Amino acid sequence: MMKKIQKRQCLWIGIAVVLTMSFFSILATVTLTKVWGKYEEIVFDERTKIDIQTAHEYKVLRELNHKFANEDSACSVSLLRKMRDAEFHLNILRDLGFVKDNLLYCSTRLGILQAPIEREAFTINNPNSDIYFSPGTIVANIDVEVKKMAVQIGNFQAFLSLPENLYIEFGWLTHATVLFVNDSYELLHGSAEVIPRPIAEIGESASWLDGGEYVSQYCSDDQVCTIVEIKIAEYFHHFPEILIALISTLIILSILVVFAVIVFHNKYSMLSGQLRRGINSRRIICHYQPLYNLRTKTYDSVEVLCRWTNEDGELVRPDIFIGQVEKNEQTSELTETVFRKAVHELKSAGLFGKIRFAINFFPSDISNGTAKRLIEDLLPEQHASLVIVELTEQELGHINSVVEAILMIRQEDSSVAIDDFGTGYSNFQHLEKLSVDALKIDRSFIFGIDKNALRSKLVGSIIDIAKTLNLKVIAEGVEHDAQLQCLLALGIHYSQGFLHAKPMPVGELKHFLGQHRTRPD
Repeated sequence: MMKKIQKRQCLWIGIAVVLTMSFFSILATVTLTKVWGKYEEIVFDERTKIDIQTAHEYKVLRELNHKFANEDSACSVSLLRKMRDAEFHLNILRDLGFVKDNLLYCSTRLGILQAPIEREAFTINNPNSDIYFSPGTIVANIDVEVKKMAVQIGNFQAFLSLPENLYIEFGWLTHATVLFVNDSYELLHGSAEVIPRPIAEIGESASWLDGGEYVSQYCSDDQVCTIVEIKIAEYFHHFPEILIALISTLIILSILVVFAVIVFHNKYSMLSGQLRRGINSRRIICHYQPLYNLRTKTYDSVEVLCRWTNEDGELVRPDIFIGQVEKNEQTSELTETVFRKAVHELKSAGLFGKIRFAINFFPSDISNGTAKRLIEDLLPEQHASLVIVELTEQELGHINSVVEAILMIRQEDSSVAIDDFGTGYSNFQHLEKLSVDALKIDRSFIFGIDKNALRSKLVGSIIDIAKTLNLKVIAEGVEHDAQLQCLLALGIHYSQGFLHAKPMPVGELKHFLGQHRTRPD
């Protein structure tokens, strides 16, 4: 038993740890998102401005190519003048040049060349546009070999002169700009360590966690993407106060979660052990709720309801402990304890034989013969008709065995009723097959029956079916006279609820019945 409890405790603690770490991860991600939000405008917005400006200047190259696409191999003075005039109004593109068959014939910096210079082919191309890129093209006629990013549209090329301080540099933040081509990408500038990810929505930013890094990416319309990575460990090393705040939050959260788990475990998980140790007549408290016979205007029967007292002396409702009783496979033990105590209390109060009493049985206790055995052991043969066996709400897994057991119980002259009809396992097919004597309509159908025409019709239909099967009908949860009058009009047999009487100890029951007429069938 102790090993099972320890395993259960370890399971709950493990769940608590997982939940705590998950929440901590979410909290850390939110923190990094807030941090990135401070720099997103600086990085992406500035990058966007540059991209927009660059895209605008690409139009200049397109216009030149449109006008001079049929220019012969040699540059004309008018073409050079047009190129220099265009460059004067540009900010990003520099050294515009006229190229044909990979030969540079003139440029705004070099003028018209006496002998054309062979140019290397541009290898980076976006298949969805007419723009060709090269991340590093040699700048002609400079003593020191210099390479710069270049672009070519048609027969015109230009070098890109991007601002050197486009980004604020931090040790914990790296960035890069890439061009996506089909399923791959080419680095235009920035850190080669940055790994981009294709995103579906162009013009939208996306963020994700990648190992120990928080990544954010923005792609412009021409598939040029800017990627920024925050190195999480280095960021927290740079800002230890944020790390301390997160760890403090984690510690407080862990304490609260563990405390909640312990309370939950003690209240519910330990319920199993207490029930195994404590289903007996001292722990079970029986209360009795009278049923009002609408035909005879008398209280001729009661329902036995039970409460369980835990080891702290607290009364526990059935809806809390019944499920655990089923898990512990203690249903027969509980049923027998309640039955024996009810018979003993009714005899002690002088009520035994004067009133019928209904007791809830689990279907398994009916099918395995427990109900029949208790009736034979605890009730003299002439008093077997005093007990009403109620099937509790539970799915009927072996209905055939239950049917056979019910027939044997009825042969003992005891009655059988279906409790909480309309919920759980209860249905009309079972109702016909089980061959019971009565059914109890669940309180959920009675609530508001005087104001809800649909519920009134539904209850009326149930009563009509019950009459067809020659069954008595009991309404549970009757609290108002208006409900009672509605049920009377529908032809109900018995009424049970706070309108008539609340569940009460056997001493109060004796006093109550002494003031009202009783008449067992």
